[in-house]
Amino acid sequence: MRSIVAAAESMAAAIRREAEQDAELRRREAEREAQEYLEEARRRADALVLERKRRIAELSDLLIERAESILDRLEQADAVRSQLQALVQALGETAHRVARESSSAGSGREPADAARVPAGPPPGEGPRRGEPAVSVRDLDREQLDAARLVALQMAVAGGRRDEIAAHLSRELGIRDAAPLVDEVLESDAGRR
Repeated sequence: MRSIVAAAESMAAAIRREAEQDAELRRREAEREAQEYLEEARRRADALVLERKRRIAELSDLLIERAESILDRLEQADAVRSQLQALVQALGETAHRVARESSSAGSGREPADAARVPAGPPPGEGPRRGEPAVSVRDLDREQLDAARLVALQMAVAGGRRDEIAAHLSRELGIRDAAPLVDEVLESDAGRR
């Protein structure tokens, strides 16, 4: 019987060793598979990070390029605005001159007629003391065209309705210039 027990113990020990070896092999295989899975996940994550970095770099470059383009356009717009302001100022001075000349020369009028419907004082002076402000209805065609030109120039330059009316009153001596300003602004808006 001892031999049977010894043989059984020996067999059990062999089975246990075999089971332990098999368990060790399975553990190593599981570790290897887990390591391979982690490495694959790292490769994917690294590839994703690289792709994101590349995309961010592209977008950053595009953003910088567009920002530089906008800055260039703004610089050009400033130059154009300055030129436009100079043009508006020159046109305004010309309109004032034409208004003064048309009121003093008239179209064959006597000087008394010109005094009755003055075009207004020189720029910056406003109506003179004792000189009545002129109604829009009292302006002749040339004076009205000159006033319209001044109003249009100021509108194009971004002047507000009240600023334009005040300028026409102050510079050309036109009282209640609001209807004329409304007419000019409405016709300017209709062309856009």
